[in-house]
Amino acid sequence: MKRLVLTGGPGVGKTTIIELLRARGYEVVGETARALIEAGHSGGNYPTRQKQMAEFQRALAWQQFELEENFSNRAAFFDRSLVDVFVFCAHYKVPFPTELQDKLAKRYDLVFNLEPLSVYCNDAVRTESASVAREIHERLIATYQQLGYALVSVPPLAPAARADFIVNHLALSKSKIEDSQFEISFE
Repeated sequence: MKRLVLTGGPGVGKTTIIELLRARGYEVVGETARALIEAGHSGGNYPTRQKQMAEFQRALAWQQFELEENFSNRAAFFDRSLVDVFVFCAHYKVPFPTELQDKLAKRYDLVFNLEPLSVYCNDAVRTESASVAREIHERLIATYQQLGYALVSVPPLAPAARADFIVNHLALSKSKIEDSQFEISFE
């Protein structure tokens, strides 16, 4: 298992960093929620009613789980994880699939927590206010820690510097994540 997670509240730059890591040749998996919404789940919009939200979060949890299972034999960076889905379910007060609750702990090798940026912007998918985004960010940190993960805090630097920080930390941690298929590049 070589699952490397980028987490943090909405708008902290996870997707930007994932794309930079992809450009550097790393295996990456984009954010499942964004993909589902952009693909037209819930009519292309974020669900608003509680029933829609419960159905959406359940579908999201199972799709995230399946994506992660597909990468059980090789290393990949994930834009969010099953733990993030769990936190969003709690935030929206909808149930997380009970069948997946025992899959939350000891699942990820490294979790990078991207600290919030000084500017927060909404988009068609990221609809939370800045204060709600901060609340979700704090809840993510607390939940990962409660599950026993040691988070690597990624400071609010320029995107390329954040990607460098992650790659450099990964190089330092490589002895813990041995995988001949996962080569570290400092280009």
